[in-house]
Amino acid sequence: VEKLGKCGVAVELISAITRAGGSRQVVAAAVAALWRLESGSESESQDGPLHQRLRAVHHEMAARDVIGEMAGMQLSHPAAARQQLFAMAKEYDGVRRCRNIAVHGNGRGRGRRCAAADQQA
Repeated sequence: VEKLGKCGVAVELISAITRAGGSRQVVAAAVAALWRLESGSESESQDGPLHQRLRAVHHEMAARDVIGEMAGMQLSHPAAARQQLFAMAKEYDGVRRCRNIAVHGNGRGRGRRCAAADQQA
């Protein structure tokens, strides 16, 4: 234990759980427990591999929470957050397109209209 340090032991623990076929829930629970231990005390190295992994997970979860708040729902999986983000981007593109038509006209006389703007009017 002294040779590896806290971060090394934690990485080995997570690796052992993964190699033993632990489900992603078991791995996530172990990572969460290690996160609580790590954030509760000063670690040997703030740049160690465990700290970098935990920081990445923390940032991903924070981004997922923000996307969920914007969508008005709780997203429990990164894929759900990604799908919601794409749907929001598509909706924003439609709003921007309507704005461009309203500001610049129908464009080259093709008679394009914005259905969303017509519904609101």
